[in-house]
This record gives sequence, C-alpha cells and structure tokens, in this order.
Amino acid sequence: MAGSENELIELWPGGAPRAEGSTEEDRPALTAYLVEGKGSGAVIVVPGGGYGMRANHEGEPIALWLNSIGISAFVLRYRVAPYRYPSALTDIQRAVRYVRHRASEWGMDTGKI
Repeated sequence: MAGSENELIELWPGGAPRAEGSTEEDRPALTAYLVEGKGSGAVIVVPGGGYGMRANHEGEPIALWLNSIGISAFVLRYRVAPYRYPSALTDIQRAVRYVRHRASEWGMDTGKI
C-alpha cells in the first residue's frame, strides 16, 4: 500500500453539518486502502445497512478485494440512525469531493473515481 496504511480521514474535522454530537458515529470518515500505481482509479465503498447501521462485511473485505485487483478503495463511515436524509447523502458527496481533491497527491486519475 502507498502512503499511510489504512489512513483514517475525518471528512469534517470541525464537525459535520447537522451533527447532533461529537462521538465517532457523529463524525463521518473515510478509511483509505491505497495501492501503488500512477493513473489508477479508486472506489468509494459505502457499506449498506438500510440507514440504520453499516454492514461491516461490506466495508473492509470489499476494499481489500479491490486492492487485490489493483484498485484503491476508501470505506466510508457515514451517519446512520438517528440521522435521516440528507445526512448520508451529504457524507457521500463530501467523500467523493474529498477523494477527487486529493487524487493527484495519491497518484490517481480523477476521472476514475
């Protein structure tokens, strides 16, 4: 892996919009699973769970599989219940913007995110 191994990136260091607290569950974040290689793409993995939870088996295992085929991945810890729409959507949009913003730093093609 390139860069920081499984770096945790807080999406809103100063607090997420409409955050109801400051616990880990109130603070959306990405866990980076980076691979070497210029021009490679990346996938943002958003584990399912019906907005009530996040299915852990749809996070890191998927990211590691993507790494095994040469694709960097970012697993999103987005806000779930008691949060409601549009919190999760806002977190996903922020994650995409963040990864695209830092893509060249990580050697990624912004068109492949």
